[in-house]
Amino acid sequence: ATGRVERGTAHVGDQMEIVGLKEEKLTTTITGLEMFRKSLEFAQAGDNIVCTFVNKHRVNIEARTYDDANGDGEKQIEEQYVAGWALQFYDAQGNQVFQTVSDETGTARKNNLSAGIYKVCVVSQSGWTTTQPAEADSATGLHCYQLDLEPASAAILEFGNTQGSVNLLRGEG
Repeated sequence: ATGRVERGTAHVGDQMEIVGLKEEKLTTTITGLEMFRKSLEFAQAGDNIVCTFVNKHRVNIEARTYDDANGDGEKQIEEQYVAGWALQFYDAQGNQVFQTVSDETGTARKNNLSAGIYKVCVVSQSGWTTTQPAEADSATGLHCYQLDLEPASAAILEFGNTQGSVNLLRGEG
């Protein structure tokens, strides 16, 4: 973020309030300071700076879709991540809050969410069977993970999909 130091000094590692961005004040920790593309140890009142910071109260979710070639519901090193899978994110009340598609690396991200309960689901494609997570969610009919994320946390989820149907019984290889 860019802005002006209104009073006092600011050092990397200090807590700071961001005002004017939203109605409520945001409190965060400074992780970097720059002025005229030069890193600073500190900034003082009157300086116009670029400030990098971490909002410790937000959460991030990363979902990865892969071709579960052997249909066992576990990601193997040789199994490739795949693009083009729709992923839906729901809040604790069951409202869809975000939908996206996995990118060329098989990854979809939703960052800067409020801490809380989320459900992340993959939308099956014709000719494919979802193997991870194994069971479909009763509310959505999709294969989902249920998450309860604390402030400043992150989750990485793996969604396995295999072409055709799966005839393996788990645990009886």
